[in-house]
Amino acid sequence: MAAARLFFKIISPENVKGTSSSFSLSPSGYVCRGSQVTVSGSVDYDGRYYGWYGYYGCGYGYYGEGSATIEVSDIGGYSQTLSPGNNSVSHSFDTSSVTNNLITITVTVDGETVYTNSVYVVRLDNLSAYAGTNETTALAISQEGAFKAQLNTYAGNNSDWGPSCLTFNNANQTAGTSWASNSWSNPSVQTVSASVGNSSASIDVYVVKATISTLTFTGNDYADVKKDSNGDPYSTPHYDVTVPNYCPPVQYKRGAQPTMDLIFDVQPSTFSGSIYVYGSGSLFSTCTNSSTPCAGVAQLPGLQAIDALPNEVGYDSQVTIDWHFSVANNEFYSAESSNHKIYRTLDTPSAHYHTSVDVACNGVSGTNETTVVNSIWGKFERLGIMSADGHAMTYWGGNDPPQHLAGLVSQHDGSCIAWSEFFVDVLDVHSISSNMKRIAPTNPFQFYEYTAIPFMIIIKDTFSAQNNNCPPHCCYNIHAIVLYNDELYDPSYGNKYGTLYEWESSCVDKYAVHLWYGSKYYRDDELSDPKDTQECDFAQ
Repeated sequence: MAAARLFFKIISPENVKGTSSSFSLSPSGYVCRGSQVTVSGSVDYDGRYYGWYGYYGCGYGYYGEGSATIEVSDIGGYSQTLSPGNNSVSHSFDTSSVTNNLITITVTVDGETVYTNSVYVVRLDNLSAYAGTNETTALAISQEGAFKAQLNTYAGNNSDWGPSCLTFNNANQTAGTSWASNSWSNPSVQTVSASVGNSSASIDVYVVKATISTLTFTGNDYADVKKDSNGDPYSTPHYDVTVPNYCPPVQYKRGAQPTMDLIFDVQPSTFSGSIYVYGSGSLFSTCTNSSTPCAGVAQLPGLQAIDALPNEVGYDSQVTIDWHFSVANNEFYSAESSNHKIYRTLDTPSAHYHTSVDVACNGVSGTNETTVVNSIWGKFERLGIMSADGHAMTYWGGNDPPQHLAGLVSQHDGSCIAWSEFFVDVLDVHSISSNMKRIAPTNPFQFYEYTAIPFMIIIKDTFSAQNNNCPPHCCYNIHAIVLYNDELYDPSYGNKYGTLYEWESSCVDKYAVHLWYGSKYYRDDELSDPKDTQECDFAQ
């Protein structure tokens, strides 16, 4: 005979000594086909025993072990051996192969039923309304799951009623079943009526479509990129479906996990159930998060990527994120895509001009300061620096070039000061410190009778400069370079030196003067022959 019952049940003492059991089912109402249903519980099993009666008295003893068996219709069974004492019994079943609307779970202990329950199976492959097809989106309210659950609840979830009891209106019903499906071509709200006996209920069925509307990057490892034109950050959001082809760049520290504030457009606007979304892309994907839309807008702030960016400096010019949505956190459908440009910096970034960031990261690689600096400097050595929007950046391309960084990046031309400020800014994109220095002769006029200020440094005319094979070779008063790691970098000419003397010996042709005469300065290069021993130092 059986060794257990759902609650305490004492069996005749010839066979068993006190056994109890308790079981539960998850989920308990309905399950989407392909998900798992879990049966779990416990059996307090004291074991079977036998007794004998004879001339010399009576006695009893324990023998054998029991078994608990879980059977799920359309799926199969599971059996577990029971030993005396408390036994935990639990097993999960995959519903992928289920073909019926209903599965029944039966638990037996030693052959006698101690628990039984039923769960409805939402068979999504039976629906004719799918998201992502050419004509339809998603049959909402949990992809018919909650729609079916509402009918069951209305009908009292009573085992006495069967599929043939339900009659549907405005939906297609298979004869003899409680299933209804339909296909609606646009996001909308449809009313499905169901009758059982003399009672009826009307259920709103939402055909839902969600699409990415805006995306804004945020986070501790994020920084704005400033426009070259005026130094203002690019406007947010970084993706806006209403602004075609708008794709402003952003900066993230290498190895960071981007964080995004998202807004989705949800149709119909009256839908107020949960919208679940996640993104997948070539560079990173996100976790799944949910939101309750209001007036057709679902906001999901602070959604973080589950993948880290590559752990090296670089530039990803085409980052596509494919967005997906669901109303049941089960079947997901396309919510369109967003495109982005992401620069990866060596350390936590700060806001910089677009061209500074592009020169610092685009075509640059490395995971340490030395490698990154060498990679960046290789660009300057080639004398072909380009702006982020594809313009050649020149050294003294015009008669009166801008003297500072802002002018260089906006007008694509600059003096030695502008170029030195630019190189400092490029390194600072990676939080690498350097300093601009002004070089001036220590005493270039001591052998002249005239008042000879200001002076000029004449660079050898064999030097080419940034995107300029024939630059002016006169440096008014000073020449600006950059000091980094005890070396002198001349970004204007793409050369590097170990000492000031090395720079002077390699670069300076002579020092010229402007003579003061008649209340005016007159340039006279011929008056300043090259000095036998040239001396220079950093100007204050």
